Amino acid sequence: MNYSYFLILVLLFPHLLFSQSTNEKLGKAPIKETFNYVDLTHALTDGVTSDSLKVKSIYLWLTTHIDYDVYGYSTGRGSYTDPNQILRHRKSVCLGISILFDSMCSVAGIPAETVFGYAYAPWYETNDTLYLDNHAWNVVQIDGEWKLIDATWGAGYVKQRKQTTRRILYRVFRIPYRIKYRFIHKTNMKYYCTPPEVLILDHLPSTPAWQLLDCSVPIDSFQRTPHATMNHLAGGSTCENGNDSIDAIVSAEQQDHIFVQGKQALGTNPHNHQDISFGQYERLAVVIEMAADTNYAIEEQIVLYDSAIVMSDSLIKYFKLTAKDAQLEGKFFERRNRRMREQTTNETRPGIRQHKKSIDNIKAERFRISKQIVKLKRENKKLRKDSKRVQKKKFKVKRPLVDNDKMTVARDTLISKTERLNDSIANLQDSMLNASYYNFAWEVVYYDTIVRQKKRRLQLEFYDMREVNFFRALGYTCYDTVVFTRKNQYLLTQREVDSLNRILPRPGKWIMDSAATIYKQDAYLAKMMLRMTMSNYKQLARMPAGGVDEQAGFDSAKVQIISINDSIIHNNRERIKDLRYYKGTLRKFRLMHYKVKWQLQHEMKNESWRYVTTREFFRKYFKGVNESFRHNADIARKIKTECKKEKKALQRKQAKIKREEEKERKRQIKLLQQD
Repeated sequence: MNYSYFLILVLLFPHLLFSQSTNEKLGKAPIKETFNYVDLTHALTDGVTSDSLKVKSIYLWLTTHIDYDVYGYSTGRGSYTDPNQILRHRKSVCLGISILFDSMCSVAGIPAETVFGYAYAPWYETNDTLYLDNHAWNVVQIDGEWKLIDATWGAGYVKQRKQTTRRILYRVFRIPYRIKYRFIHKTNMKYYCTPPEVLILDHLPSTPAWQLLDCSVPIDSFQRTPHATMNHLAGGSTCENGNDSIDAIVSAEQQDHIFVQGKQALGTNPHNHQDISFGQYERLAVVIEMAADTNYAIEEQIVLYDSAIVMSDSLIKYFKLTAKDAQLEGKFFERRNRRMREQTTNETRPGIRQHKKSIDNIKAERFRISKQIVKLKRENKKLRKDSKRVQKKKFKVKRPLVDNDKMTVARDTLISKTERLNDSIANLQDSMLNASYYNFAWEVVYYDTIVRQKKRRLQLEFYDMREVNFFRALGYTCYDTVVFTRKNQYLLTQREVDSLNRILPRPGKWIMDSAATIYKQDAYLAKMMLRMTMSNYKQLARMPAGGVDEQAGFDSAKVQIISINDSIIHNNRERIKDLRYYKGTLRKFRLMHYKVKWQLQHEMKNESWRYVTTREFFRKYFKGVNESFRHNADIARKIKTECKKEKKALQRKQAKIKREEEKERKRQIKLLQQD
């Protein structure tokens, strides 16, 4: 019964088992057909009905099988641009991948164009001046609507190599080296039919038309930050519609498309002659191909070669200007990196010196606290010895056998003096109660709280700096953001620390003017008076009896001295405990200063390292670009020379044909005359 149900399902819905969905076929082609772009396009698009699926199939195959040529990119000499060579080597730079995508769309019968423009390179910083194009992508017309596609960024991303050994050699021996990159292949659909308002945040076409926006973004906004671009789009106060020039590009001849884009790009950025040189080269190639076609008459071929010679002159000029643009761009980045390095050094060194000074002050403060702790310990030891010594003191009552008036007067005077001392001692004891430990212990806690607040402020500064430097190393944060964050945090920290310093003087002075000193002064004064009282009681014991219990007064004074010693010892112990706690807080505060100082030194070293490494990279990259365009200018001169040779050959051929025709005409005239 179960098999019959299964058979009915197969008969009613055969596509569930025997058909494969269209999406699973997209981006797949037999390996033997992947070395010629025409065969590959047919393998990817045959049987696919809609243009959108055809474009998606081409995009998926390219982003899966074509790698980015990192070496060609880093040397500045470019890579393969012929579609079949790209398929043979399976790698190219953005220009080659865009040309391959454009060629495959043309074979599939889908209108497409290569877009030249700017993207945020790994070395880009805010407010950099853009010169030559550094990226290329495509626009394709699907169902009458232009769509933006970047098959290069859709295939993955370029990442800086670790180069651990070279970094260590630079840090230890200051051996400069050049940054190297590697390509991480990771296909994504983020750059397939990306909305124009999203792609414009990191892709700026040289031709404003291919922004496909109602409000074209100027190059000045793009040079600042993506936020400036977003603000420009949101404001829309100075909008210029670039869609009007799309018709001028599309309606031109096929060989003139890039040239028209180059002219518009030159109007947008006068430092970019790269597009117009590429367009002129393509036009020249078409004219030379037409001039070499023997189907044309000799007069037409000569005219075409004349045009080719004129176009060669302009091409040489454009290539020279492009080489000059590359040279200017290289010098600009050289100056920019030098300025960034000097600015980092000049702004970081004062902070490092300030933190070093704070560290030295904290060291001195901790040393003073250690000395104070030792002093308090010694004081406690002396007090304990004093208590033992006082405890051992004893005396015997020895009355005189004879009592006279002098001794009575002396006894009465001594008793009144002892009573006054007892009153003074009672007053001092009241003062000691008012200035007890629990009344002056707040000072250590208060200073500890202030130091903790300073430490917390430094900690916030450290974490902010570390976060910014982390994203800076990844290339997500520009140099101006680093400078702004560091300045902002440093000023905020200094402001808060200064306000905390104004509350109380520098920590350590509290020992000289705190209530603890007053307490100890009262205590030692009371002890001195108690010793005088004990001495008085001893003297009274050697005088006639006068109604005073000398033994009880002596013992009471002993007990009070020992009690005062014990209270001072207890207070000193509490003070030592709090001082140790405060010393530990200062240690953490010092470590925080060390961290911030290390972070600033690390940042300065990183910027120096970035300058050295990018300097080598820029030199090689822009030197390669410069030499490449100068080499292209030499090729254009050779083409001009060949065109002149071909023109002279055609002129000789034309003159020979004219001579032969003249001879033939004369011969015909002679024959007619003979007849």
